[in-house]
Amino acid sequence: MAERLYRDCAPGYMARAKETDVTFVNGSAGRAVRIVVGPAMIAIGLVLGAGWSALAIVGPVPLAAGALGSCLLARLFHLPLRATGSPGA
Repeated sequence: MAERLYRDCAPGYMARAKETDVTFVNGSAGRAVRIVVGPAMIAIGLVLGAGWSALAIVGPVPLAAGALGSCLLARLFHLPLRATGSPGA
């Protein structure tokens, strides 16, 4: 199915779609989402316990990335590490 998706799309479409998604995540809106998702992951991991405790362990990563204004996924797409809406960017 993935082969058909790539074959049927206009040249460069998937690259532009990925860049748009990462640009959102690297912007101030994505930063706000990371700041909200981090504590939510921690809370879910602590409340549900057992196998869900992995969320509590990983939760500080998006929280810290949002608080520091960095996007860890941006490097995978050769975009700047600092969020576009963060101070000093």
